[in-house]
Amino acid sequence: MNNLSIVWEEKGKVGVQDRPVHKPQSDEVLIKVSACGLCGTDLHIVSGEFTGAQPGVVLGHECSGIIIEIGSEVKAFQVGDRVAVDPNIACGTCEYCLDGRVHLCRNMVGLGSFSDGTLCQFATVPQTQCVRVPPSLDDQVAALAEPLACVLHALDRARMVMGHPVIVIGAGPIGLMAAHLARLQGASAVTVVEANEARVERTRTLGFDCRTPVESDAELADYVFECAGNPRAMEHALKVAKPGGTVVWVGVAAPEAEVRVRPFDVFRRELSILGSFVNPHTTRRALGMLANDAVDWRSLISHSFPLSGFAEAWGLHSSGKGIKVCVRPNG
Repeated sequence: MNNLSIVWEEKGKVGVQDRPVHKPQSDEVLIKVSACGLCGTDLHIVSGEFTGAQPGVVLGHECSGIIIEIGSEVKAFQVGDRVAVDPNIACGTCEYCLDGRVHLCRNMVGLGSFSDGTLCQFATVPQTQCVRVPPSLDDQVAALAEPLACVLHALDRARMVMGHPVIVIGAGPIGLMAAHLARLQGASAVTVVEANEARVERTRTLGFDCRTPVESDAELADYVFECAGNPRAMEHALKVAKPGGTVVWVGVAAPEAEVRVRPFDVFRRELSILGSFVNPHTTRRALGMLANDAVDWRSLISHSFPLSGFAEAWGLHSSGKGIKVCVRPNG
């Protein structure tokens, strides 16, 4: 059985390779991948910026599919179940895992970065990483569960109180998800700030107040979510937070990136600066939100390609011209 897979071949280069299908071990399931989203983290991996990832790994970590084989000890799932995958595999034994903070696991293995991911026709994953997809949810929208789960964690970190203004910096998929969730959570106003003029117009078509950052921006919102992942945006997030405000850095910056912060300003305005990393225990919640009718989540999927169109899909994703670019490995 062929298993065409998207592989990080060397710095700056990805390609399609035929990889073996791994028979599931006792606690694993074999998934026929229906949909896999492309993520900004994939760009960091291929550029060599993602510490620990090595060339030769199969990319992809935003996956939905159908189980076609199960290991001998799998009890929670059956062949034919539709699932989404949480790609962050915690060890379960380190101090953070035992404390319930599995996303801070000292020995975490990430699918699509440290081990083979899900941008392939068939993926073998531990049953612990699978969550059932609600029947009403189609495959491509279900593949949004992983990024939405990350955004849910960011809003959990902020502990938002209803009735306050929110600014989201960055109008990519993560930023737009954050804007939708902030609105659902009762923000008095949600403003998206985006440096790319084309993204500004696109975001307005989704019903959000969106504009480019300006020098005069200052003390505008009680909650600020930085979703662009670059130092200038992170600095701008601190500037636009009101005194007593909460700033959550959600975007993935390059490991060597540095941000200029005036400690006195943070002290005098009593700002809270929080990081938000991956998706601890939020995948099931994300799938529940995707299945309800509160948001047209499908509108975030701007492009969809079969595996044969991967080169075009990667080009669109790399250029930032799409919102969420989805690949259908078996479609």
